[in-house]
Amino acid sequence: EPELLEEEIDDEVEVAEKGEIALEKYNAALKSNEQFDLVLLDLTVIGGMGGEMAMRKILEIDPNAKGIVSSGYSDDCVLANPKEYGFYSSINKPFRKKELGLAVLKALREL
Repeated sequence: EPELLEEEIDDEVEVAEKGEIALEKYNAALKSNEQFDLVLLDLTVIGGMGGEMAMRKILEIDPNAKGIVSSGYSDDCVLANPKEYGFYSSINKPFRKKELGLAVLKALREL
């Protein structure tokens, strides 16, 4: 529910169904000088690029990109060590709106 998060942090939220689209949107925003402050990527995406690869490619075009990885597979090594994979932090699914909001706000405060 992107609009709920948007209300909490008073900012614009974009949604991409898979990593390829997230990468396209990120690249377009960067080229138009309206880059994203933060990306939230799901580790596993059926039928598309997952969060680990998407973050790797985003970091190739913007080494200063900041991302949070999310997954329902809490035993995944990317969730356990997000910084080793280029992420700022991780959040386990399912999560509550408040948990997500706090993770986003913490990441944004360190920009």
